[in-house]
Amino acid sequence: MRIVLVSGIRSKKDRVNQVIPARQNNEPVFHYDSCIPRGGFPVLMLLVLFILGLLSYILQYALNVVLAHHMSMAMFGDYGVAIAVLTGFTTILLLGSHEAVRKYLPLYKESGETEKIQAFIKWNIKRVLGIFLVYYLVIAIAVVICFNSNVANFLDFHLAMYFLLIAPIAAITSLIINYLLGANRVLLSVSLDMVVRYGVLIVYVLTAVYFIDESFTKDIVIAAWILVSVLLIFLGMVPFLLGKKNIIQHVSAVVKIRVSDTDARAWYRDSANFAVFGTVHAIAMCMDLVIVEIFGTNEEMVGLYVAIIAIIEFFYIFPSATSRYVIPHIDKMFGSPEQQADLQKRINSTNIFNAIVAFALAAIIIIFRQSILTTFGDAYVSASLPLIIAVIAVTVNAIGDLPPRLLIYSGYEKQVTLYVIAKIVTLICLGSTLCYYYGLLGLCIATLIVISLYRLLCFRLARKKLPVKSLTFW
Repeated sequence: MRIVLVSGIRSKKDRVNQVIPARQNNEPVFHYDSCIPRGGFPVLMLLVLFILGLLSYILQYALNVVLAHHMSMAMFGDYGVAIAVLTGFTTILLLGSHEAVRKYLPLYKESGETEKIQAFIKWNIKRVLGIFLVYYLVIAIAVVICFNSNVANFLDFHLAMYFLLIAPIAAITSLIINYLLGANRVLLSVSLDMVVRYGVLIVYVLTAVYFIDESFTKDIVIAAWILVSVLLIFLGMVPFLLGKKNIIQHVSAVVKIRVSDTDARAWYRDSANFAVFGTVHAIAMCMDLVIVEIFGTNEEMVGLYVAIIAIIEFFYIFPSATSRYVIPHIDKMFGSPEQQADLQKRINSTNIFNAIVAFALAAIIIIFRQSILTTFGDAYVSASLPLIIAVIAVTVNAIGDLPPRLLIYSGYEKQVTLYVIAKIVTLICLGSTLCYYYGLLGLCIATLIVISLYRLLCFRLARKKLPVKSLTFW
């Protein structure tokens, strides 16, 4: 789900003014997605993005299969939890800075406000570095306390604890990728984030298997993610460095530029709004893994669930790509009847596409579930029934993808945020109870119930508030 981009507003006139870019009191008002060209993505671009998403899924799946064959099931589960923690803390550490980049960089670039760009970069870098300094200081204090109180040997900590140390590096990678998006280098940013990242990781792990050891240790896994993060930082910086003839002069200009209090307040305010939704969403995305880790009867159960997540990941990837066929045209929602009709056709087409792909994928996975699970190892076949329930859950999620997106981009993100919070609370209560009594199957059933209720609430709100139908197919 996208991070919140506009603030809650009530009247139709206000929503029109909020969605369409404008200048009032010299303060930029954000378009629904500044990193998308005003004319919207052509069909070819949409197809390319979809293919990149598919390639990303294939690479992630292959990586997980390789890891599963060279790790114990318990360590594979720890790895899945560690990645979820890394992803969540990466979002939280940035505190909305990456989304602020998407908002302001395209606006200042389009209007030719070079000084504003330099001031924003200076503000952004200082803010991020300050957050990282405090973060590492807190971790250092925690480590000292653990050693002095004999809480545990640091080397025996969960893999997720080591990934906490990598989080700031991964956050810098995410920030640079968003700078590429803000500079309208969409394909490059998506390629680095989805394809290059997992391609490099696969090469690394295969090299480690061949030259180092058949079984992966914590050191190998941690080194892999540090390596790929540093490499992505370097590759992400190359386009900016090549585009500048005098790097020292540009760096000096950024350092010397004065940041106005008015601009800083606007940047802080918007970053805070992005941070709230980003934090809530990050918690929601990893809560199921946390529940399995805490309430699962054994460590192997976590490994089984990580395998299920790897299989169903594409149900989250492809709706994100297809939604870009609709999102650039959301301003038509409050336009003329002809514009609304055009938007409605796009919504219908996207819903049809999502439904066809979701049902086809669901049928393939359910029919061949045992063969698919076997790719991780024979022991993973025991997750066959939970996989069926999980597939049904993500099918519902993919088909109902548009209503919350339309609400977020139309000024109702506060209500959606409340729904996400309710989703987290319900999953904690229901998921932990069913997981404790019925294991992995119980958690998947809880996930199906929670996702269905969340999508239903978003659909009802969209039906009540929006002038277009968010979940029709014709």
